[in-house]
Amino acid sequence: MNQPVVEKKSSHKVLWGVLCLIVPFLLFVLTLSAYAIVAFISQQSAVEPTDTIQKVQMGLGIFGMVDFLAFIVGIPVGIVLLVKSKKS
Repeated sequence: MNQPVVEKKSSHKVLWGVLCLIVPFLLFVLTLSAYAIVAFISQQSAVEPTDTIQKVQMGLGIFGMVDFLAFIVGIPVGIVLLVKSKKS
């Protein structure tokens, strides 16, 4: 009866470990892609970039920085969770 509880904890650690490794990377790639698309569209337009476009670029830049910090924290946390899941 105790065996499924141990496996459940271990599988949760594996799931969270993989998520901590993959999700920040995917969000960072999506943020960079969105920033590149917005920059390309604003550059190709004949008029000056509006305040809205500049705010979107600034928001994407800030989100990218926060996501990069989450990526730096997520790698060690994900590795620790994956290692601890193997031990238990």
